[in-house]
Amino acid sequence: MKDHVKVVYVLGNQKYTFWAKKGTSLREALIIEGFSPYTKYTQNKNCGGLGVCATCGVWIQGKEPEPTHWHDKLAKTHGYPRLSCQITLNADIIV
Repeated sequence: MKDHVKVVYVLGNQKYTFWAKKGTSLREALIIEGFSPYTKYTQNKNCGGLGVCATCGVWIQGKEPEPTHWHDKLAKTHGYPRLSCQITLNADIIV
């Protein structure tokens, strides 16, 4: 599966593993698999992946993809969650 990456999603004490197509945003991959990066309050009120509402934050374990979005650059610098909508899946990841 050279055109897919492995995503390990850690939710509490549970780990879920799935494959996502390379080039997909992490936000999109999570939603396709039935997981949400949003809280119950932001589930229906968000920017839809444009990177302006900062409601789809996730923590990355291990090697993080380099940030390209201004918010993600600040997040990496200051220890904030990364925006799942601004992470393009090009390598295996643990979230």
